Amino acid sequence: RDELKEIVKKRTATEYMLHGPGCCYNEVLKALNYERTLEQLRNRRSPKTPLRNRHDEHITDRIMNLYDRFADTLEGEERIRIAYHKLDFLDSSKVKDHDKKAGQVLGKLVNEFPSRQDVWIYAARYEMEKHHSIDNSRGLLQRSLRLVP
Repeated sequence: RDELKEIVKKRTATEYMLHGPGCCYNEVLKALNYERTLEQLRNRRSPKTPLRNRHDEHITDRIMNLYDRFADTLEGEERIRIAYHKLDFLDSSKVKDHDKKAGQVLGKLVNEFPSRQDVWIYAARYEMEKHHSIDNSRGLLQRSLRLVP
């Protein structure tokens, strides 16, 4: 019980910090890392049973909402880094519809930063390594050649 009270207190303080004025990239990363460690702790403590609990997806949904909520407030390089963090989280966890959400993140990233070469290369590499689709990867690179001078 004391541990739960401490978690609730920490989450409340984090929410106030994130909604307060002057919330920056480092504070968002601290909140995301805290939620990720909570998820890892829950995974270690929960029994490995095939039965699913309705609370199993709660922390991962919260992490995804934090990513979505703060990706729109950040600009430029920080926005790209937070998208990379989100893709890393999607790869490391068991989120439902992982491929669909990763595709949405990459599509949004490519549409927002069409002149950034590193974004195109990352998207093509992700497509080739994760989906084993050389044709889609080649198509992304050819599209980037048309858009990036």
